[in-house]
Amino acid sequence: MIYMRNITITTAKSATYLENVGSILRPVLLMEKLGRAGFGAISGAAAVAPILAIAAAPSVGAALLGLGGVPALLGTGTALALGALCLGAFVTRQPLQ
Repeated sequence: MIYMRNITITTAKSATYLENVGSILRPVLLMEKLGRAGFGAISGAAAVAPILAIAAAPSVGAALLGLGGVPALLGTGTALALGALCLGAFVTRQPLQ
């Protein structure tokens, strides 16, 4: 049991580390890609979607769990993850020359 607890703690520390790195890199990447002009407005607009998703996730998860059980919850999570992967691949693709 102690071994499992250590894995959980290590995973939580790793997730916290990645969140911290992401919070440091986000403004740098936004400024590099979109420029300094209107940086505050752009940064605020870019933060709206993740904030809304974090706020809605518990309610949506509870609704899915209540309506379809664990399979619906896992299926929806898998479908959203695959959709995000496809969208990321589409957005980051290199244009043909």
